[in-house]
Amino acid sequence: MAHARGVLEVLGEGEDLSEGERQAGELLTQVADQDVKIDEEGRFHLRHGVTKDRVISVTDLEMRHGRKSKHRCFDGYKFHVSEDPETEPITGVAMGWASEHDAESLPQMVDDDTEVVIGDGVYGTADMRAKMDAEGIQVVAPQRPAGRKGMFTKADFRIDLNQATCRCPAGATASPAYRRKDGALKGFRFSRADCERCDLKVQCTRSPYRIVNLHSQEKHLLTAREFQGTEDFRALYRLRPTVERKIAEMVRHGMRRARYMGMRRGDLQALFTAAVVNLKRNHVPDSHRSPPGGPVAGPRGGVAEGTRIVTPKAGRVTPLCGLR
Repeated sequence: MAHARGVLEVLGEGEDLSEGERQAGELLTQVADQDVKIDEEGRFHLRHGVTKDRVISVTDLEMRHGRKSKHRCFDGYKFHVSEDPETEPITGVAMGWASEHDAESLPQMVDDDTEVVIGDGVYGTADMRAKMDAEGIQVVAPQRPAGRKGMFTKADFRIDLNQATCRCPAGATASPAYRRKDGALKGFRFSRADCERCDLKVQCTRSPYRIVNLHSQEKHLLTAREFQGTEDFRALYRLRPTVERKIAEMVRHGMRRARYMGMRRGDLQALFTAAVVNLKRNHVPDSHRSPPGGPVAGPRGGVAEGTRIVTPKAGRVTPLCGLR
């Protein structure tokens, strides 16, 4: 770190730096500061946590840390794929940061004709549902349960945003307790007296009273939870697994490894690979094709024929060689 600081001081004093020297100085500054901080006495200390958009390679500056799951990490990129689940062509591909949430790529996967998006739970965030709803697109994705295992979740409470009331599984009703700065409802708090005499308290909370917090886009989550319990949801969601086959096929054609550095060239690799997969699909004899929507597809869940449906999915891409 001392040597890096010395180089930066020399570069800082230079008046006529070339573009390459200036970029090298900026990169050195970012790499030097992202993991280490200096206290008032000039001593170096490691930073706690991981810096956002942390540069992990000085060779490929767009490569990032990513997570496949809570316990599985990778370095590289994500590639995003969307397809028409009924005829099964790939309709969109894009490379993205490994560190970004899968749902952040969804606006790139839809177009002006898209009316329905069918994805797994990562695409069902409240903010993304609100964004897609503003564009007239319905998001069909399951709501992931939140809360302690074996305890009542928010889905077990009957929330009425119009009446600003919340009823618990035991039948007690709470009034609004928290509001945002703009006056919007933020949460409910049940009375201590109701909670202490409730027979279901051990399944509800370990605190003296239960608090139910609301998302700023809670109305979209409520609508999604209600729709999730219907036959229409189950019929539509049966169309989603077809995109998993496209991810697997693109991986077989080399998309697990990035052949080039940078997302711009990675986009080309994804486009070429998707084109090959689509060409193969077009040349498969009709006798060998799966039925439209795949072998498990059922009714369209109340969606009219001709509705433009898209199913997105993300996969991971790691460098062909270890780059640092």
